[in-house]
Amino acid sequence: MWRIAPGILHIIASFSFIIICPLRLVSILLFHHHLPPQPGQRTSLSSSSAPSGWSVDIKRPGEQSPPNTKNNEQGQESAWSGFQYPVFIFFKTMSLIKSISGIRGTIGGPAGDTLNPLDIVKFTSAYATFIRKSTVADESYTPTNRIVVGRDARISGDMVLNVVCGTLMGMGFDVVNIGLASTPTTELAVTMAQADGGIIITASHNPRHWNALKLLNRNGEFLTAADGKEVLEIAAEESFEYADVDHLGHLTAEHYDERHVESVLSLPLVDVEAVRERRFRVCVDAINSVGGIILPQLLDRLGVEFNDVDIANWPEYNK
Repeated sequence: MWRIAPGILHIIASFSFIIICPLRLVSILLFHHHLPPQPGQRTSLSSSSAPSGWSVDIKRPGEQSPPNTKNNEQGQESAWSGFQYPVFIFFKTMSLIKSISGIRGTIGGPAGDTLNPLDIVKFTSAYATFIRKSTVADESYTPTNRIVVGRDARISGDMVLNVVCGTLMGMGFDVVNIGLASTPTTELAVTMAQADGGIIITASHNPRHWNALKLLNRNGEFLTAADGKEVLEIAAEESFEYADVDHLGHLTAEHYDERHVESVLSLPLVDVEAVRERRFRVCVDAINSVGGIILPQLLDRLGVEFNDVDIANWPEYNK
């Protein structure tokens, strides 16, 4: 029988916090009978030891870990370095969540139950079908046959983005790939590019093994409840048709951060000179994601001095 290591009290005292994350962080178990592994030695527990439908992260003493890890190149200690025993963190693979705002789920696992390539294709195809149908039906609007796609800095971002872009091209849409971009940047890019819609690849506050597709209309706004329901119905029926070889879409890569910053600075209520004169000093924690790309650009233009807590570190978390 597994035993909770006595070191748990040391951990609680050292970090002074307990995180309860129902249905996501299911269990943190410390195995007292596992001695600290020697250099090059592997522990006997692996991902295959996890129950069906679960995944496991194994953290060994002194090992760097993306969450809560500061810049180790500057000699700072990993948040895991104080552990005396291996730590095994189990995550339950979550069912795919389908809602009017899009789809959300954990990466990996069986088709139909998680966010995997097959279901990404299915719901992207349904969205593309809805966009084409709705734009053609609106006689006051001239479709551009263009859809913007942006993503956050999650580990799975590249995979999801490539599947989404390929599917949209297969549906006959031209894709504007704006790469790493904040949610507001992607929303603005839809209108700036005069696109028929947009997809934001981000799971917001969810942990690293999650991702999601958030769907936008041609105004850069999230779909209405009625529109989102229609997308889900199209997906359930799988009533979509792909383009033939002569009508496949094209892919272009563009960046909208600078245009986003310019649009903010041009707002009537933003007095750039007044902000510069105050010579503000701020601390920025970009939570290891795309805010660390655009915020420095905005703050530099405003003459704001800033300390970057995690701006320089987030690319390390994608390895």
